[in-house]
Amino acid sequence: MSNGFYTKTRELARVKDSSERSQLLEEAIALDLSLTQIKQRIADLKAKSTGEATAPNHSLKSRVDTALQRVKKSKVWDDPKKQKKLEKLLAELEALVGEELEK
Repeated sequence: MSNGFYTKTRELARVKDSSERSQLLEEAIALDLSLTQIKQRIADLKAKSTGEATAPNHSLKSRVDTALQRVKKSKVWDDPKKQKKLEKLLAELEALVGEELEK
């Protein structure tokens, strides 16, 4: 067993709620999350449970990271219709980020 696996497991064990811990574990395995990504998701959970104002921003970043990982692993690349839709969404995202950089 690698040291990285142990460290990730130890971090996940800190989540008190068993259903949240289980869900996070499944996500970590399915998406092959790094230790940093796991820590971010745990921080998001804590912020959500305490009602901290920064939770939506961190949660949104986690969602973007997760979506990107899922797209990379999906079969969208084999379907021309899905590729076209992804191309459109990507153009919108690039435009959004481009607007932000211009400010």
